[in-house]
Amino acid sequence: MAEWWNALSALQHMFLYAAIPFTLILVIQAILTIVGIGGNGADMDTDADVDADVDPNMDTDMDADAQEVSATVAGFRFFTIRGLVAFFCIFGWTGYALSQTTLGTALVIVISLAAGLLAMLLIGLMFYAMKHMQESGNLKYSYAIGKDAEVYIPIPPGRTGKGKVMVAFQEQLVEADAVTDHEEKIPTGTTVRVVGKTGSTLIVKR
Repeated sequence: MAEWWNALSALQHMFLYAAIPFTLILVIQAILTIVGIGGNGADMDTDADVDADVDPNMDTDMDADAQEVSATVAGFRFFTIRGLVAFFCIFGWTGYALSQTTLGTALVIVISLAAGLLAMLLIGLMFYAMKHMQESGNLKYSYAIGKDAEVYIPIPPGRTGKGKVMVAFQEQLVEADAVTDHEEKIPTGTTVRVVGKTGSTLIVKR
């Protein structure tokens, strides 16, 4: 292994430094998503929850461990945490593969950057489609109660603002607004439990 690593070029090292750790993060995210899918929604609440909440006062806390960089155009986000993970993963492996061909260094980097940006775009389109599914009114947020969720955007303490969580219910992964009664902010990546809802906003606790 050491001989293989030492035999690589500086360019290949650069691509692998991007590919390997972000691939591990991607795998961990996938495992957490799969684990969070267990269980059935037993709450038979028959109210029609329509996600019509558009909160202009989104959490603007820019702590380094928390707030994602968000560029929103009509609800479409290009820069997201998962998007950045996908970018570095695809950028790294594409660059490593191309670096073993006869292509020039500049062309390899350009193609790898394009592949990474395409991955980010696909992730953004996926979440955009999920948001529209929420807005269609087909989701019943009462089915999320009792489910585990992963904090996607930090949740301010004491219901002073909204964050976002990723939670699986009704056989799909949903991005939902979330608040908490905790006295401390819940950072990105924390696993929480959904204990209630207010319209399309979920109430969570650690």
